[in-house]
Amino acid sequence: MTSAFEIRPGQPDEALDIVTLNVRAWRHAYQGVIPDAVLDALEPQDRLVRWRDRLADQGEHGQVWVVRSGGRLCGFCWFGPAWEHLMHPPPADAGEISAFYLDPDHFGGGLADRLAGQVEAWLAARFDRSVLWVLEDNARARRFYTRRGWLADGARTPYPRPGCRGVYVVRHRWVPGPEALTSAAGAGHPGGS
Repeated sequence: MTSAFEIRPGQPDEALDIVTLNVRAWRHAYQGVIPDAVLDALEPQDRLVRWRDRLADQGEHGQVWVVRSGGRLCGFCWFGPAWEHLMHPPPADAGEISAFYLDPDHFGGGLADRLAGQVEAWLAARFDRSVLWVLEDNARARRFYTRRGWLADGARTPYPRPGCRGVYVVRHRWVPGPEALTSAAGAGHPGGS
């Protein structure tokens, strides 16, 4: 499925596509992890303004990149400098992946690795290390990140969403290896090198 796709910065007019995919991905990936009542209550419109603002205000402080294939949104990633949240301060001068979602129809096709590779190259060009938070019971995502060198660092905290009592997130850290440092030279422009 990776034959014809593009990775590029998202645009404000793509916010509805992003929030629609975000809700769909949550309902698929978090079934059995997040309570059904929380997943059933998700509405793309509730996230629309926040994502439109994020897309309109990109720069060194934060990026949103999208993956499209055949005109269809297949995934997106929001990333940039690490920010303090979930009661755990980030490592000094670290980057962070804040959201990484792929349309379930594209699982296993290589798009997640392509998007992650470009995001990691951008992070490696700017930071000595990066972090991300992932639901502790999201085994598929944790395997993906671990395979890419993002390792759990022991930080664990309750997920702060209403209705999610007993749900935890864990922090993974990543230190760029030689491959990421080599590809970092072209990291300012997604889709190119």
